[in-house]
Amino acid sequence: MPAAAAGGAVFCDKCGSSLNPPLYWCDRCEQAPLLTGGVLLKQLEKILKDERKAEHEGKGKGTVEATVETVSGDMATLRCTPPLFDEGDVVARIDDRAHRPLGTVVMGDRFLLIKLFDRAEVKEGEVLLLREAEQLVAYDLQLNLLETYASASARVVAARPAPSGGRSTIGRQALMRCRSFSAIVARKR
Repeated sequence: MPAAAAGGAVFCDKCGSSLNPPLYWCDRCEQAPLLTGGVLLKQLEKILKDERKAEHEGKGKGTVEATVETVSGDMATLRCTPPLFDEGDVVARIDDRAHRPLGTVVMGDRFLLIKLFDRAEVKEGEVLLLREAEQLVAYDLQLNLLETYASASARVVAARPAPSGGRSTIGRQALMRCRSFSAIVARKR
């Protein structure tokens, strides 16, 4: 595990060189040391955010222009030339460099049948710029998972006894709640 200094700087265990985020690669040893805990979470989060930003800026898959032919409830038929999407693809519309999820392709070819997402709105005759959105969704899911893991880890650490032998404030509160709940249950028996 690389050594961490005050201020969050990380150094190589073998040679002492400073390791730069997000990959924490040691140029001298030509390796990336194994990272754990909060440093690993920050590293993964930075990588995912950078990848998502690149994808969001259109550095990923191509875009295609499509015309909305018909709209019926939560289904829309779009004419798309050239055909770019297959069944099951998640499609996003691009407006002023922003991507908004549009729906899932039910049937793909020159004419697309799309099941629109709840808040997606299109009008017949409207011309849209489309791209595959699956990568953006995957990045968002991974970032949410990291956030959930980090907040759960923080709650577990906060609930542990303090090093002085006493309990942390959150740990004391959790213990008091458990005792109160146990007392209520015991009275009802």
